[in-house]
Amino acid sequence: MPEPVSAWYVRPERSSAGVEGTLTLDEGNRRLWFEARQGQGSVSFDLTSVEKVKKVRGSPVLEVRVAEGQRTRVVLFYFVQPPPLLRTAAVLSFRERKEMRQTVAWIRERNATLKDQVKGWARAIREARRR
Repeated sequence: MPEPVSAWYVRPERSSAGVEGTLTLDEGNRRLWFEARQGQGSVSFDLTSVEKVKKVRGSPVLEVRVAEGQRTRVVLFYFVQPPPLLRTAAVLSFRERKEMRQTVAWIRERNATLKDQVKGWARAIREARRR
């Protein structure tokens, strides 16, 4: 079981900002917990409702697909502070495109150091789900 880790919780359909907190895998209660810092609350998912978990390629991000009734919700856990998402490339200025390239490079650098940790979390959640 992985140790609790600092992460940012992001619901892509709502915002890219993310909420900083601690991610914990509680195998005893079969739950994935996220406790936000600064009293912003907590979120938990029953492992039986987790449909899929994977590391997002090229980034230090864990993608979790959770069943909610008839639909599936995607949540992301960034293992680094998520960058702000910019508008589509067609409407970006030269400066914004440069910032976007720098952001992508920064994310890839962080991925190199955190890849094994994020993969370990994905593996641990999959294994706990099977038990």
